[in-house]
Amino acid sequence: MNKQNLDNEEDRIIKKVEKRIKKKKLKMKVSGAGVKRLQKIIKDKN
Repeated sequence: MNKQNLDNEEDRIIKKVEKRIKKKKLKMKVSGAGVKRLQKIIKDKN
């Protein structure tokens, strides 16, 4: 493999990893909001 191909491979891998991290962050945000809502519901019941 020449230098150009190696660089392209690296870029592709980096982009793939970044996408995965973004998805995880989004999931965490959603679940975090869900948890807060659940906690509020539980407080209201008590």
